[in-house]
Amino acid sequence: MNAQYNLSKKSLFELGLSHTNNNASSLPYDRYESNALSVGYYDALPLNILFSFQPSFSVNKYDSSDPVDNGKTRKDNKLSLSLNLYTNIEAMGKILTPVIGYTYTHNESNISRRDFERNLVSFDIRAQF
Repeated sequence: MNAQYNLSKKSLFELGLSHTNNNASSLPYDRYESNALSVGYYDALPLNILFSFQPSFSVNKYDSSDPVDNGKTRKDNKLSLSLNLYTNIEAMGKILTPVIGYTYTHNESNISRRDFERNLVSFDIRAQF
């Protein structure tokens, strides 16, 4: 569920809440429920460049223990911060959107081998048909 509020003609604020029940794995210790809160700030910069900042926080509770964790059931708190710059380019009647992004993720688990920090730099090209 998301709600958006226009701050101006060029920028907006977004608030999101979500619940996920991930039961796609055949391994019970890979199944989890997640509750997440996210916010987003989007703004138009000069030269038709768009900017987004999207922090999120989630709590992931796993259904059962992994056998290598001595009966301990995993619970993670995950913080992610994403920054993106993008623009729309019209080419051959299609709209292409190159996106340069950076995402920092900090995962804190009650099982120390599941703790991690990640820095991800990405370059995507999106197309609208």
